[in-house]
Amino acid sequence: IDHNVLRHNLAQFRKYLPRVQPYYAVKANSDPLIVKTLYEAGSSFDVASLAEFEIVVCDDGSRDATGAILDALAREHREVRPLHFAVNQGAAAALTAAIAATRFDWVLLIDSDGQFPISNLAAMLAAVRGQRVPAAIGIRHKKDRLLARFGTASSGLVCNLVHRSAIRDFNSAFKLVWGPLLRALDFEARGMNYSTEVTSRLLESGVPIAQLAIAHRPRTAGAS
Repeated sequence: IDHNVLRHNLAQFRKYLPRVQPYYAVKANSDPLIVKTLYEAGSSFDVASLAEFEIVVCDDGSRDATGAILDALAREHREVRPLHFAVNQGAAAALTAAIAATRFDWVLLIDSDGQFPISNLAAMLAAVRGQRVPAAIGIRHKKDRLLARFGTASSGLVCNLVHRSAIRDFNSAFKLVWGPLLRALDFEARGMNYSTEVTSRLLESGVPIAQLAIAHRPRTAGAS
């Protein structure tokens, strides 16, 4: 396959249909190089039909209208499955509950602060299929403040020394993991170190992990 032709065809599509966003059907051909080329060229991707995915969201004891908004979305969209904590239990507890509630073969872990474009998913799917591995970690070029970047780099260095590993973004929250594997892992974290623990548990399980660069946006709301 000539990847220059792929780029040209996509450019022609956009030229003559400027108000239409193209979506590549990954199931038709999930070759990682094709997906990478189209991803870099700005294509969107169709990775599943509505019946093939779910969105599990845990409302960690919010005092605002978050719970009501999630319930309203669930009534309108059957793929949305909200969980509710009566009181705040922390990010790690919320993630653990959400993981346990998942049902499908693959689980994408993603924060709800908008820093991870969902378009990253196509490249993650291509990576696990192309490398035949049960897990992938998205490597960020972080858009956070200097102190946050320093903390991430420092803790990642320590964790890699402990595990004798070479994970380039140990604390990345954007992960794609085979569902049965993820649901079988034993999580103990209760604070903000949940992403680090997921990576540690995957390494302890001995499975190979794909690593690939992903897009990462600056935070526009909320705080850690």
